[in-house]
Amino acid sequence: MAYYVATLFFVIYRRNCSLFECLPSDWLRYMLIPKRIIIKSRIHLEWVARNNNCIITRSNYGVQACHVRTVFGRGDCGVGTKGGDMFVVPMTWQVHHDQHTMSELEFYCKHNINPIEIAKSLALNTKCKKINKLAKEGFYDDYIKHYADQQECTKSTLKFKAI
Repeated sequence: MAYYVATLFFVIYRRNCSLFECLPSDWLRYMLIPKRIIIKSRIHLEWVARNNNCIITRSNYGVQACHVRTVFGRGDCGVGTKGGDMFVVPMTWQVHHDQHTMSELEFYCKHNINPIEIAKSLALNTKCKKINKLAKEGFYDDYIKHYADQQECTKSTLKFKAI
């Protein structure tokens, strides 16, 4: 509730108007923004790291649960921040380091991988009940489509740069 009140006052401040001059449509536009679901689960992170092979090298030595940061596409996650633990993929520490040396989208485009699809398949098999429930309810489906669209844009940009 406090989030909605703060955004309403932000609208009033930006438009330099009183509470009564603000249109109800403005209120609704800011009040209907869905809150992101962020689940932190040590059980899921440990399960991903211990029971899966790296998505690039297929090795099972030194595997880490790596967060996919560009899930939301709106700048919600960036350097130094992580999304929820439901968006993780297994990688060895060397591959994880390589992934951090370039743009995340470029890295996954280079390897022709949609990490959200992998995260969904892991979520369907995890021991964490919250994440498993989200996966069964279709939580990942919109994110998979959105990430595929982002990758198409990135691939066309990379081809343009190569020419």
